[in-house]
Amino acid sequence: MDNENRTPVILDGTFFEVVIVKNEIVKAICMICKEQKNEKKTISGSFKHTSNFRTHMKRVHFTKFEEFENYVKSKTNTQKKNNKSMTNSRQLKVNNLFLSNIGGLKQTQYENNLVNFIVNNMKPISITENKDFQKLILDLDPNIKMISRRTLKIFFSNTLCHCEVRVCTTADIWSTKHRSFIGITAHWIDDKTLGRHSCVLACQRFFGAHTFDKIGEIMVDIFSKFNLSNDNIVSTVTDNGSNFVKAFKEFGCKIQLRHQTMIQTQTPMEVYYT
Repeated sequence: MDNENRTPVILDGTFFEVVIVKNEIVKAICMICKEQKNEKKTISGSFKHTSNFRTHMKRVHFTKFEEFENYVKSKTNTQKKNNKSMTNSRQLKVNNLFLSNIGGLKQTQYENNLVNFIVNNMKPISITENKDFQKLILDLDPNIKMISRRTLKIFFSNTLCHCEVRVCTTADIWSTKHRSFIGITAHWIDDKTLGRHSCVLACQRFFGAHTFDKIGEIMVDIFSKFNLSNDNIVSTVTDNGSNFVKAFKEFGCKIQLRHQTMIQTQTPMEVYYT
């Protein structure tokens, strides 16, 4: 900031004229002394601290002090109004620019928040087609374009397929009231932030007996929907149920990784620790 912009009213040349500025020190000539006494009375102070100039006026030119105070007050108020007007003008331009793009910003924010909501809370991607969920979003902003389940599926498939990190999956089967379900999740670590991420790949009905070949068939089908293969699945964690154990043993092959024996299948349901 230059001296002209930061010069206080008291030093604008009406009562005091700045003659020297060195670092934080300011020296100014009293204009009244110059006019009345024909002498250059120099007062020292700074742009931030002007009490020396005010004291000189009060002690030496006390008859002019009220005029001096009124002048400084009037000019200061005028400057504040001008500054406020400029600030409001700039803010109006910024607001207009923001409002012109707010539609796109809201859509992008919705999409990012939706992905984070599904991943962080391990929600199924089908939630985006839930009528109550859609009403929740559209009641907040009817201009939002809802993302379809298919679009989300493609997004997560591409994310998991093209990421350089490796994915660990889990699988479990449970029954309630004569109905069975299978759930599969995926977990990975971001190679840039080292943050842990998780998501639900499937939570669906499991029809028929829980045989090892049926388990293998369903897991392969689910993994293939997300383009997961032995290139990016490093392990699958399950319980020690005999059907899961046999499924991996039947479809697996042994490999060595960091001195640990692992079994990796030739299908996308690939790896688990022995």
